[in-house]
Amino acid sequence: MNARRIHAQMREKFPNVDLAQLTWTNVVDEMGCLRQEDVLPIVVHRFESRGVQEVLVEVHRKLGDLVATADLTDYLSEHHGKGVIRMADRTFSVFALLAVNGVATSWATASS
Repeated sequence: MNARRIHAQMREKFPNVDLAQLTWTNVVDEMGCLRQEDVLPIVVHRFESRGVQEVLVEVHRKLGDLVATADLTDYLSEHHGKGVIRMADRTFSVFALLAVNGVATSWATASS
């Protein structure tokens, strides 16, 4: 899936949320490397627990992809720090964010 299309979908369908109201967890180590053991429960398991096989990932408007849930940690490891990474399932009912500073959060809508 092309990055422009993902960007357009995210801009249209990703919810505007009060970021201060979300629960954030640090998922990088002191060297700035993504800690797999922290990102798995915060981000990946949120999608897996709802049967999501592929995740729309937008790193920034020119970089994004449709990533298999099993490959999500590797993709995030490669691209974290390049922008606020937004993630959603194709139905836009499960969401996650990975901020530039290495904190992550995820949530699902009540209907998912």
